[in-house]
Amino acid sequence: MPDQTAPGPKQKQTAPKGGEDTLAVMDLGHFKVAVPVTQVREVVPCPEVFDPLPSVVDGVLGCFRLRRQIVPALDLPCFLGLTDKDEITKESVVVILTHEKMLLGILARHAVKLVKRADCETHEMRHNNDAMASRIVGRMSHDGTMSFPLLDIEALYAESVPLVRDTRAATRSWDHSDRFLLFETDGVQMCLPITQIETTIPETEVNAWTARSELCCGTIKSHGLEMALMDPLTLLGITDHSRDLKKASGVVIRVGAADRVAMRVDRAVDIINISESDLGAVPDTVYTSPHLIRGIVSRNDEDQFLVLDYDAMLKEQRVTDLGKVIIKSAVPEETGVNSQGKRVLSLLIDAGKPFAIDLAQVVEIVPWREKLADADAEGYIGTISHRNEMLPIFGLAAVMKQPTSPYGNKSAIIVVRRNGKRVGLAIQELIAVETISFYQQKSNVLTTMARRLNRGNRNLFEVIDTENMYLSLHTPA
Repeated sequence: MPDQTAPGPKQKQTAPKGGEDTLAVMDLGHFKVAVPVTQVREVVPCPEVFDPLPSVVDGVLGCFRLRRQIVPALDLPCFLGLTDKDEITKESVVVILTHEKMLLGILARHAVKLVKRADCETHEMRHNNDAMASRIVGRMSHDGTMSFPLLDIEALYAESVPLVRDTRAATRSWDHSDRFLLFETDGVQMCLPITQIETTIPETEVNAWTARSELCCGTIKSHGLEMALMDPLTLLGITDHSRDLKKASGVVIRVGAADRVAMRVDRAVDIINISESDLGAVPDTVYTSPHLIRGIVSRNDEDQFLVLDYDAMLKEQRVTDLGKVIIKSAVPEETGVNSQGKRVLSLLIDAGKPFAIDLAQVVEIVPWREKLADADAEGYIGTISHRNEMLPIFGLAAVMKQPTSPYGNKSAIIVVRRNGKRVGLAIQELIAVETISFYQQKSNVLTTMARRLNRGNRNLFEVIDTENMYLSLHTPA
C-alpha cells in the first residue's frame, strides 16, 4: 500500500523553456492554479450553454465553437475528484490551453494575475503519488502574496481528457506573440503583447510625491523595485493629466533591456489571441495620439478595446525617460537592515531639476554675480575673482543636460572640490541642507538617487559626485 503521507521522490529541476518564465494565475473556484503563459492560447468569456460532448469522464462540460474551432471544456477541480462541478456565472471564463498543437478549455472564475517564475518558490507537495491530482497539480508555488499549485499540462493531457487539434494557420504575421494581455483603466480596455509584460502589480500604495508629472502618477513598488507609474490615458491623449492616487494596480512593461515602467491598470481582464485581420481602423478624431494604437478590436457593438503599439511606445522619449526612474533599495529587504540605505548630510539644490551634493564636497556658497553671462554649450559661464584666485564657474543645469532658466535673486554659486581644485557651480535655487537616504537603481543614465527623510514639495534627488562629474577643459590646470 503506498505511503499516504510521505512526499514522492524529488524530481530533477529543469530550467524553464524560452518564454516560460512568466506564469498566468487563474482562479478555478476550489483552488487557484498557475500555468506558463506560453501554454495559454487565450481567455474567452464562458458560453452560457455548452454543446453536448459524449464522455464518461467527470468534469467534462461539453464543447463550444470559437472562430471555426471546436474547443472541449473541462471543470478541472471536478475532473480531479476534488469537488462537484462549479457554478457558471456571467463572470466565468474559459482558459484555452495549448500543448503540442492540441487544445483544451479550462473553466475558471477569472484570470488573477501574471507572476515571474523567478519570483516564486516552488515545492513538491505529493501526499499520494498514485493520485491523479498529485500528478497534475502536485507542486505548490508561492509568489510572496499567495500560494497556488502549478498545472502540469503534459500530465493533464496524458489523462483521459477530450482534446482537439489546433486548426490555426501555422504562420504568424506579427513580430511578437499573438497573445495579448487585455486590461482596463477607467473603463477603457487596452491590450499589449504578453511577451513584453513582466508582471502585474496588485493594489499598492503610490508615492505621489516622487516623479509626479502630467504623464506619471508617481512611483509604485514591485518586488523590491520602485518605478514610475505611467497613466495610459494621458499617454493616448484621452485625458490631459494623470490622476492623483493613493493606491493603484498596474502591469510592468519592458522599456529597453534593463529599464521598466509600470502602467496604471484597474484590472486585468483576460489573455486574448489577436490576428491582423481582427484590427479595425483608429478614428483620428477620438484619440490625439493615434500613432500609439495599432488598431481597435470589436467583440460586439458594446465591447471594444485598443491594441496599443508597443514599438511606437518605445520611440516616445517621455516613455523611455520614465523607464529610467527605477530604484532599488541599497540594502536588501531580507537582511533586516534599514532599507533606506546609507544616510548622508547633503546640500539640496535646484538646477533644472532637484540635485543633491554630499556636504563634505562643498567648500562654501557664494552669492550670484550679476555680471556673469549665460552658460555655453559645455556649461561654462566664466570666471570670477574669489579669495585671491580665479574661480571657473559652470552652469550646473547645462552640465547635467537639463533645461536652463534665468538666474535671479535666489541663485547662488556652490564652490566644490574637484581634483584638488576649486570649481564654482551656478544653480537656480538652494533648497535645504538635510540628511538624505541614498538608493541604488538600475539605470544607465542616473548614477545614484536619494530621497528626503521628511517629505516636502521636492523629495527625489539625483546625487552628484563633484569629483567625477564631467566639466569642459575651461578648468584651469
